[in-house]
Formats: sequence, structure tokens, C-alpha cells
Amino acid sequence: MEHGVSDEALVYVEARLSELVETEKLDAEIEQIIRLRYGIGDNKPLNFKQLTKVFKLTPKKMKLRLLQAERTVFNILKKNI
Repeated sequence: MEHGVSDEALVYVEARLSELVETEKLDAEIEQIIRLRYGIGDNKPLNFKQLTKVFKLTPKKMKLRLLQAERTVFNILKKNI
């Protein structure tokens, strides 16, 4: 378990992410941020500094974008449990 999220939760999120993008409930960039940050799919989890390089954002903007992405995804998933 990395990032304080259980393996079971990550499996559930992985299964739902693509579905949420296909149904237009989730923006593809948010999906990518979550996949990269938590190592979902074939990705190795990226740390915060690595994310700032991938998305070419300042640390402050990346922090806000990451928080927004997490909040968006988990609010959508929470409604559907």
C-alpha cells in the first residue's frame, strides 16, 4: 500500500477510471494525474517532483491540480458506491 491507499481501493479506482472518461464524467488529464500519482495500471507511482516535470507545472500549481484531481475522482466514486 503506497500513498496511504489500500490495494483494494486502487483496484476499484483502476476499474472505474476509463469508464468515467468514456462517459465524460472525468477529464482525461485528471485520469492521467491519478494513474501516474498512484501507479495505477502499468505505471510506477510518481512522486510529486516527477509529476511537476511531466505536467510542466510549478509545484504550487501541481499541488492544486493534484488536490483537484483527487477530490474530483473520489467524489464521483463515492457517489457510485
